Amino acid sequence: MALEAERGGSLFLLVQGGRLRRRLTPALGGKGDFMSPAQHLFTACTTLVALTFVVGLRMLYVRVLEMRARRIHPQSVALSAQRAQKLEDSRASDNYNHLFELPVVFYVLCLVAIATGHIPVWLPALAWLFVSLRLVHSAIQCTYNKVMHRFPVFLAGFFLMFAMWVAYAVSYVST
Repeated sequence: MALEAERGGSLFLLVQGGRLRRRLTPALGGKGDFMSPAQHLFTACTTLVALTFVVGLRMLYVRVLEMRARRIHPQSVALSAQRAQKLEDSRASDNYNHLFELPVVFYVLCLVAIATGHIPVWLPALAWLFVSLRLVHSAIQCTYNKVMHRFPVFLAGFFLMFAMWVAYAVSYVST
């Protein structure tokens, strides 16, 4: 049984035989090819890695500008305690560190799923939801950084990742 849903006239989702696949039409530069569930997981991970590099570049840019403007010698901020005392804007730096916390658990889940070949139909969709939440979290933290906006996004991602691991473990053990 196949189910197709059109989105914007050019992106189709196809569920067939318990597998989620995506097809790009030629209008988007695709050849009508499908992405496998493993490719979805890999692409979600790659997107999160790209976000990490973007935030890292943002951190470098902000830090260098502030150090130049305030004439801070690089050696005077060699330790995290020194940076906390001397640098005023740590939003990108804090977010960069956060991208090496909860997302690591996400990477492991995706790698386990790809390595075992056990990719439940729901996993790619939830992987993309998790990546979307991390994108929103980073956007909030790197810009206006209102904790009461950022915290619910973090909690949603945290509980989503917990649920993904529990569901995956149950799914894997029960097969």
